[in-house]
Amino acid sequence: MWSSVHGVGSVARRGPLAGLGEEERAHALEGVLDFVFAAPGGGGRWAPSVLPAPRVSDRLHRMDSAAVGRVVTESSSASPASPAFRAHDPTFYPVEEKLGQDTLQLLILELLRPLVERWYRVFGKPTFVGSDQFIYYKIFHPERVVAPDLYVLPGVPPGRRIKSWKVWKKGIVPSFALEVVASKDPDKDYREAVTRYAELGVSELVLFDPDHELSEDRVRWQRYRKLKRRGFARVEASNADRIKSHVLGCFLRVVGEGDAARVRLFTGPEGDEIFPTQEEAERAAKEAALAAKEAALAANEQERAAKEAALAANERERAAKEAALAAAGQERAAKEAALARVAELEALLAKKGRSVGTPSPSGGRSVGTPSPSGGRSVGTPSPSGGRRR
Repeated sequence: MWSSVHGVGSVARRGPLAGLGEEERAHALEGVLDFVFAAPGGGGRWAPSVLPAPRVSDRLHRMDSAAVGRVVTESSSASPASPAFRAHDPTFYPVEEKLGQDTLQLLILELLRPLVERWYRVFGKPTFVGSDQFIYYKIFHPERVVAPDLYVLPGVPPGRRIKSWKVWKKGIVPSFALEVVASKDPDKDYREAVTRYAELGVSELVLFDPDHELSEDRVRWQRYRKLKRRGFARVEASNADRIKSHVLGCFLRVVGEGDAARVRLFTGPEGDEIFPTQEEAERAAKEAALAAKEAALAANEQERAAKEAALAANERERAAKEAALAAAGQERAAKEAALARVAELEALLAKKGRSVGTPSPSGGRSVGTPSPSGGRSVGTPSPSGGRRR
């Protein structure tokens, strides 16, 4: 194409475009010509064109070889990898494609994407996690593209709006990509996708086939990694319910069956501890707070009951002491009453003893003997030896 137009091919193959292939040189030269012809006088200074741009062949016929060489040399003095060269890239890179999507695939990604984003945030590494954007990995070649069902862009902050991603602009390649295999066209993901991700240079690719049971040639999980010696190679294939991601540092695990199948993140040595969604974490936190509050209330209730029991015990002890003191008082009063009675009786006896008990002349006591005042002396012995009353 280029050699038939005033030797342009030989000019384009020299200098800064020498490292490009035929198609790349065509795209590059097209961009250079857009740049030149859009400016008044073709001087190479940018000005918007108000007329339809001529076809490249027409423009080449209107320029001689020296002019083309000057344009290529002056306007494209930067290398194809430089920002100046990329700024004039005329290639159209689509940002969306209207295709139908399996609802199972959609539901899996609606749950998994925010989970992976939260996973990075929880561990202090906020990272952009995208889904279904075009990622172009070769300049001037819009066909060199992938659209991962889920991907991670290391070093890119979350929440950023990305219509499409051109690797050569930032030099950032996804570290992780996930493809949910289409049920009707598995070959696209089993073969074609692997080749494209190898060209992209992704660190890890995981293929998940929710319909692997439809054929013996299909497998639920496949994991590819970029290795130093083996290149981009499959390192694991399994029909188990889980697979561990080297890049994510956790397990991807299937929960549910059939149309209810979803992919969740799990942690732990064997992937047995589920990593919660934001809603689950908030609900668990509320439940934990409520449980802690209820436990605190129960502890307070137990403390109050213990205090009341202690007060009741103290009250019983005080009542027992008071009862003991009352009993002791009663006992003391009884003893004092008894002693007083004894003393009273003793005094009475002593009093009677003084008035009764005067000795008789014979040495006995006279009882009933009339006293000089006319009383009886009692106790005078009778002649028979008895007492006479």
